[in-house]
Amino acid sequence: MLKFNSGLLYLVITLLFSAAGASTKAADFEDLKSKLRFTGLVKLDAIYDTAASAGDRINYTAIPITHDQAKNEVRLHARETRLGISFQDHFNGHELKAYAEGDFFGGGSNSPSGSERIANATGFALRHAYIVYQGWLFGQTWSNFVDVKSFPETLDLSNATGQAFIRQGIVRYQYLSDSWMLSVAVENPDTDLLITEPVNESQHSVETSEPFFDITARASYRGPWGHVSGQTVLRTIDVSMGEVSHQQFAYGLGISGKLKLTSSDILRFHVSQGEGIGRYLQEASGATGIVFLSLAEPRYGHLKLLNTYGGYISYQRQLTPAIRANLSAGLLNIGVTEFRSLPSTDGYLRRLLSLHSNVIYEVFPRFEIGIEYALVNKRSLSGGTGQVRRWQFSALYRF
Repeated sequence: MLKFNSGLLYLVITLLFSAAGASTKAADFEDLKSKLRFTGLVKLDAIYDTAASAGDRINYTAIPITHDQAKNEVRLHARETRLGISFQDHFNGHELKAYAEGDFFGGGSNSPSGSERIANATGFALRHAYIVYQGWLFGQTWSNFVDVKSFPETLDLSNATGQAFIRQGIVRYQYLSDSWMLSVAVENPDTDLLITEPVNESQHSVETSEPFFDITARASYRGPWGHVSGQTVLRTIDVSMGEVSHQQFAYGLGISGKLKLTSSDILRFHVSQGEGIGRYLQEASGATGIVFLSLAEPRYGHLKLLNTYGGYISYQRQLTPAIRANLSAGLLNIGVTEFRSLPSTDGYLRRLLSLHSNVIYEVFPRFEIGIEYALVNKRSLSGGTGQVRRWQFSALYRF
């Protein structure tokens, strides 16, 4: 993180205050400069897909189940570029921090329709916006269920499949000691379900509600060898279908970590499982459970939570002081196999496997280039398959 030394932005702030009739002293101006820091990164991605095109970052769930896949497609973009601002001060003897950050993936994995023809403009999207004071965090950031330090190092923004990857509104309390980190949080709820087509002429509208916040808890133990973390999430899934209502409790459990095997070798890992864990595993978003829309048979007209598990393992080797290599493998499995008789089963994701291999060269501090090969296999409930084979070159500068 590099302190922003240019006075241009601060001059603009000063002029705005002056225009409003505020008295801005030189001392106040210097004090503001000492508390604000501007951070971010500029990144270019050059992509070459030799099977299905998967977007500016690999969109695992959107990989097509077809043999007529587009091949040999290239793409250049800088959408992972990020801008952030932080504020740090002290009140009543305690440190207060505030941070906000965004990138240019506001339109999703694919760039907006028609944007590539002339200007390549994309939407700016909020990633983080939070305040931290005396162990409390208020705002939007990573879920308490997510262990960011265990993430694989990939050039692809989506990382390996099977990861816990979610940012949302959160109120969290965190306790820190020399070795332990304990935290509990309430988080923004959202009901993400698969809804079947009606099996007869009876139509039932489906309405979801979120009467309770999601609750998460995490415990992490760290040492000179790295860290190990355990986390859990509890959710309430509330669905109404006409006169029929269902409310069930869902859960997820996870373990993750980063282990320094030697001075040159690092192992990162994560495994999570749960009945109704859904969107707390990135590619299981939308698959907390299945809602059946007919009362024609006893098994229909109800909510069935899905048992899902996923995880990854990643090995990093520091080849030289400036060159490192990463090999990462991920798996996601959604428990939909008992519903093979459903119509249009190609639309239901069953399993994902991913492999990422890359080499990254630090040209000089904060500037890196790298090349990566990614292979992804997708299987639907019907047994249909799809595949992504991607080469990616990236250049990144952090400031």
